[in-house]
Amino acid sequence: SPAEVTERFLSCDEHAGYFSGGSTPHDAHDIERICRSTYSDHATRKAIMQLLAFAVSPSSASWRNILAGLELLDHLLEKGSMELWRECARGEHFDASQRLLFLSTYTNPDDPRVTKLIRTKARMIREKVMAKNEQVESLRVSAPERTTREHASSSADSTERSSSSSENEEPSKDTEAEGSARAPAASKNPSIISGFAVVGHNPDTSDSEDEHTATSSLDARRTLCATTGGTPTTNYGGKQRSKLGRRRHHSAEDFDTETSQMSRNLDAPRSNSAPAVDLL
Repeated sequence: SPAEVTERFLSCDEHAGYFSGGSTPHDAHDIERICRSTYSDHATRKAIMQLLAFAVSPSSASWRNILAGLELLDHLLEKGSMELWRECARGEHFDASQRLLFLSTYTNPDDPRVTKLIRTKARMIREKVMAKNEQVESLRVSAPERTTREHASSSADSTERSSSSSENEEPSKDTEAEGSARAPAASKNPSIISGFAVVGHNPDTSDSEDEHTATSSLDARRTLCATTGGTPTTNYGGKQRSKLGRRRHHSAEDFDTETSQMSRNLDAPRSNSAPAVDLL
């Protein structure tokens, strides 16, 4: 398990190359496996960090355990999951920055080279831990803003899609029914618009109906003219000119007769005396 691999790596006293800055292939394989395990679940990360917290403690039994812990912590900063460091920022694991601060003043009573190595490595890794904490904090602050932008963008898209669908959708059945209900009412009297008669072909009638209507109208005018003594032309509409009174339409022969009579009356001598009386 990852916990067993971590414990084996931290408790091994045969780590080679620490003073030269290197490690064995076996150590590299264990470190890679531990880093991949941090991407699994919270329980695995917690077990790894508990073992690591004991290794980087200044009161550790061996300086080799401290060096192994510093080596593993350095690799976790580079290859471990971001969720591991989010949990550290929330206080779910030990405070790595504080432990490294203590190790920056570590002293080995037997070998000054070990003292220098641990102090230098602790300071270097602490700077990386501080940078990682800042990165986690920046991601935590920017997450709500990103969520807000995504929500606003999705809302705008949905509004645009709704507007587009409203413009492209066909008229509803209610609208069509309302239009069909208004259509017969508008066609009841198509020959009258704004109080004026419309002359022309009515699309609601056929040619035979138009011809029958015209014939009936002409017959009615002829009957009226026969009654009033006029012609269909002078009595169109059944009315004569009311202001000038009723006048009879004369033909050309009647007009000539009336003209001759008027001429004879003008040519006759006028006399103011009384007519002569034969007394004999």
